[in-house]
Amino acid sequence: MSVKYYLYVSNTKVEMLFDQIPREILSGIAGELKINVGVLSTTLKKVADPETLYAKTKAVVRCIEKHENVGTIENPASCFKGRLSVKWGQYKTSSKHLDEPSPLVYFSGYTGKTILGLGGSIHHVVGSVGHVKAHSHSTTPFMVEQIYKGLETPILTKDKEALYRSKDLEDIEDSESNIAMAIYLATFEMWGSEETVEFLARRLAYFENGAHTNGRTDMNLLLGTPIYAALEE
Repeated sequence: MSVKYYLYVSNTKVEMLFDQIPREILSGIAGELKINVGVLSTTLKKVADPETLYAKTKAVVRCIEKHENVGTIENPASCFKGRLSVKWGQYKTSSKHLDEPSPLVYFSGYTGKTILGLGGSIHHVVGSVGHVKAHSHSTTPFMVEQIYKGLETPILTKDKEALYRSKDLEDIEDSESNIAMAIYLATFEMWGSEETVEFLARRLAYFENGAHTNGRTDMNLLLGTPIYAALEE
């Protein structure tokens, strides 16, 4: 049986989704995964116990896979999973202050058809964050807004102000073209080593080839926020 080494687990999403699993379904999943029901009944604390967090993550993932339409990187549904070679690290919310710590983390890679970005909270990283840094130049505020929406977390004041300035500068209300460009830039301006990661994520934005105006690529552009991301051995 393969062993997962978690890099990222959204404990807030895991706890929220776990609490929605009907008891009879949970009992069946616990049996399938050979998870102690006593562990699953433990409430996650502010500093989550790893055994409890990972057990609940496995249960949530299995429930989603069994009862929801789960897509792929090439054909993403509202929830999608995959295994991909990625670079990952802090997503810099300001391209002017790259040495400052960021509240966001970003995983980025691509298949033959799709450029993928996964954005999440630095607080959900397990252990040390990757050393690669990402940002999207002038389109960064549009990406930041989208990631915060996915996290269901209020956007920081300084990031909100940067977004307003960018919208005023561009004189736009529809930010889709900027999000598409931000996904592209974050991917191809990340430098560093790659790791093969498996994940399950919620879709935040998807632009099919031909449906976006990013003239730098003819690939699909996909942005999500991970429920978990892990190395597998």
